[in-house]
Amino acid sequence: MTSLIEFIGNVLKTFGPLAIVFPFIFGYIYKNDLDIIFEQKQGRFFKNFANFIVAFLTFYFLLQITAFALYSLILAVPFLSHSIIKLIAIILIILAVLVYLLYIYAWPFTQVEKNRETTKKKRYKFSKWIIDTIEKRPLFISVCIVFFTCSYFHALNINTLLLKDKNVSKTIESNLGTFIGDPLFFVLFTGSAVFIYRFNKRPKCFYTMSLIDYDTLQKNNKEELIHLYTRKDNQWILVEPKHRVTLKEVYLYNPDKDKWYFYKKIDETD
Repeated sequence: MTSLIEFIGNVLKTFGPLAIVFPFIFGYIYKNDLDIIFEQKQGRFFKNFANFIVAFLTFYFLLQITAFALYSLILAVPFLSHSIIKLIAIILIILAVLVYLLYIYAWPFTQVEKNRETTKKKRYKFSKWIIDTIEKRPLFISVCIVFFTCSYFHALNINTLLLKDKNVSKTIESNLGTFIGDPLFFVLFTGSAVFIYRFNKRPKCFYTMSLIDYDTLQKNNKEELIHLYTRKDNQWILVEPKHRVTLKEVYLYNPDKDKWYFYKKIDETD
């Protein structure tokens, strides 16, 4: 148990100073696209980083829970650890990895500007077809296969280690790399395709801004505006009821200066 306690202590010493930074970074999770435009340039990076950390930890704990659930199932049904099942799992993960590799290979070609003269149209069209075909269903199936097969192999490793020594705490102490380190690799491996998919699909949002007067605002809006929240610098955020979730059109009122601003969201994909 001593090794486990020392390991936890070292982790706390390493990440302890970051406890001051984490609340600041994770505060960006709750910020919407409109809030980000009032931040400095690195604000968008902090938001993406916070989302990545949350997704990574969620994947990690889900994989651990799934692995221990499969470990319990292997104990109840020993046939699940048979070589035939292992072979099937290996074949499935190889097929899934091939889909991964094809997706990763084709992805860079779809990022090239379509109207650039140097673009190889045939390669772009073929790569786009691969991306579209894989994203319809094979990518989701491949991610599920990789996730569950990685959980299965992790469960097999746990089963093998615990069969050698019934002392659970001692086994964990001497195999921290297997119990904690292996799932980190599995999560990074599983999430790589998800990251590329999200990056490929994520629209980059921008807002246009124009000054308006209250009379113009009343003419343009037949419905009453909803006051969503007030920013810390005493700026009121108001929207029409139909835009309260998407924030496609937003009105900002500064009572200190008695000025109205109209913000309209545009996506890079539009």
